[in-house]
Amino acid sequence: MYLEIYIDTLFLINFIMDIILLIILKKVRKLNSTTIRIVLAGIIGGINACVIALLPNLNMVIKFIFMYIFTTCLMVRIAYRFINLREFIKNIIMLFIITFFLGGFLNSLYYHTNLGYFFRELLMKNLFSNVKIKFFLLLSPIIFVGIKLFIKAFEETKRKAHNIYEVEVKYSDKSLILKGLYDTGNSLRDPISKKPVAIAEYSSVKELLPEKLKDTIEAYLKEGFLDHNTIGIEYAASIRFIPYKSIGKDNGMLIGVIFNEVIVHSIDEVANNKLEENSNNFVSNNMKTIIAMHNGKLSNNEDYQVILHKELL
Repeated sequence: MYLEIYIDTLFLINFIMDIILLIILKKVRKLNSTTIRIVLAGIIGGINACVIALLPNLNMVIKFIFMYIFTTCLMVRIAYRFINLREFIKNIIMLFIITFFLGGFLNSLYYHTNLGYFFRELLMKNLFSNVKIKFFLLLSPIIFVGIKLFIKAFEETKRKAHNIYEVEVKYSDKSLILKGLYDTGNSLRDPISKKPVAIAEYSSVKELLPEKLKDTIEAYLKEGFLDHNTIGIEYAASIRFIPYKSIGKDNGMLIGVIFNEVIVHSIDEVANNKLEENSNNFVSNNMKTIIAMHNGKLSNNEDYQVILHKELL
């Protein structure tokens, strides 16, 4: 007894599934790519599935290393621009994770619904003769919605696990988007207004600030003190000094700046660099927020540039 499989149908199924996986990876990891690159990577995945089917007795070690690991690396390399080895490995691992979860979902459908029957019929090219076309018209939007919900749930889980948010910082008529870490341990407050204070890498926000204000901040960061006579009258009201305590330093002082607005968005709201304040994903809008300047990197891996106060969300 044997199962007759049509190689063109097998290629088409795997080609479509690989494209779906690569699109999900693109959304989850916020990667840059083009339709042509993803299609080419999908073709590689489809060819790989056909080769595996044509060589059923291939050594398992060779099959795993070459047919799975190597092909996955090749697909990721083709689909997305190479930034560095670390990000490349992250993309490969994330693709395996997405494949695992999506595979588990499809496996459940296969054994607990009629999907298994339809899949077998499709491989043997009997499906279209047994199933009406309206079934596919109904199934297509369901699959599309299911993929969208999967991406949204995956991104929300990832965001909660890392407590990373998109932070839009505004000063005067300028604004920029940064990554912010929600830190329940950050309890800094302005001693005068008692407002919560966020911390940002000075190098990440300085482009928003006017030259005279940057000169004042850089002088303080370099010397550790500030001659109040050198502070311009027009910016004096924007500067705050925030006391803090840390290991080895009981009486530290950070220089802070009052920003017009700090808007915290959920991670998926910044798709295509478009932020909408009326979006359902909107988290928090904080007016006249004080941001303390840190002269260095807050994250060794550059995962975030701002440490959010626990009351800013």
